Amino acid sequence: GNIWVTDVGAHWVRKMDADGNILLTLGTPGKNGLWDEAAGQHLFDQPNETALDSQGNLYVAQGHGAGEPRVLKFDANGTFITQWGTRGTGTGEFFAAHSIEIDSNDRLYVADRENMRIEMFDTDGKFLDQWTYTAMVCGIYLHSDGFMWMTSGFDGEFGKIDMSNGTLLGSM
Repeated sequence: GNIWVTDVGAHWVRKMDADGNILLTLGTPGKNGLWDEAAGQHLFDQPNETALDSQGNLYVAQGHGAGEPRVLKFDANGTFITQWGTRGTGTGEFFAAHSIEIDSNDRLYVADRENMRIEMFDTDGKFLDQWTYTAMVCGIYLHSDGFMWMTSGFDGEFGKIDMSNGTLLGSM
């Protein structure tokens, strides 16, 4: 019954109820940087999207453009648990962690836009696999029929992906 909202420019993530009341704010509005528990620094750097796992844990994909790309994990109360990723082209690295989804088996899918791929992780951030494409993966959406929808930019197309193997079945 709640909604999670990100603000790329203001560098925060908010949990709101159905009436728009703010229940929780993560990050420091108006300030960007790295999340560093040891230093007491609770900053995002261009958060893009959120996803929830079966236990209610929150995952935030961040790093739109110049921001530091990574995935941050919080418990259901907003307590920081862990984070992973950095800028790069290797496994577990991102150019832009642009979109995130979690399937019913708690497998995380992260759209790595300019690296033109979707990377998969377990809930602890362990790299599992990746699917590569010939277009920038901007947005992903898991559908209940065993497929994933992907938007690519900046060509304005969307495609249908077979979740069993990452094959692009078609695009328009």
